[in-house]
Amino acid sequence: MHPPALLDEYKTLRDDIKQRISFRFQLFNLSLVALGGILSVGIGQNKPIVLLVYPVLSFFLTLSWVHQGVVMIKLSRYIRDELEPKIPGLAWESYINKNSKRFSGFSLIGLFATSGFILFSQSLTLTLAAIGIPAWNGSTIFLWIIACIVTLLTLCFLVVFSRMKR
Repeated sequence: MHPPALLDEYKTLRDDIKQRISFRFQLFNLSLVALGGILSVGIGQNKPIVLLVYPVLSFFLTLSWVHQGVVMIKLSRYIRDELEPKIPGLAWESYINKNSKRFSGFSLIGLFATSGFILFSQSLTLTLAAIGIPAWNGSTIFLWIIACIVTLLTLCFLVVFSRMKR
């Protein structure tokens, strides 16, 4: 491929990564808004069963967040391994990969900030629901178990994502 075409491909892929980063922020913001809304109904209107919706919603938002991250990793690898060797002067992905230990503290902080919020908010809504539900019956127990399962699945997906090779 001709170098200008490679440069255009590089720019397109970097733009794709930027859009995915923006989308991940939107997903995180949606989680915050959903948590606020669900807490206000569950606690403010004394409907604790509604709190069990959040872990399920958060699970699917987290899946999308993780998926965007996986695609960004694949795009970055392609840029690093296929395009940077062919385009003089491009080396950002190689630099980040080579110095990943140096930047790992920042990555770890970001991962804990996001994952910590997600898991804490899921656990919070589970706990508040368990405390607030006045009478447990078969359907509330079922919903609570489903919410617990998706919280554990969320943890699993976040752990797997955090261990992906960049």
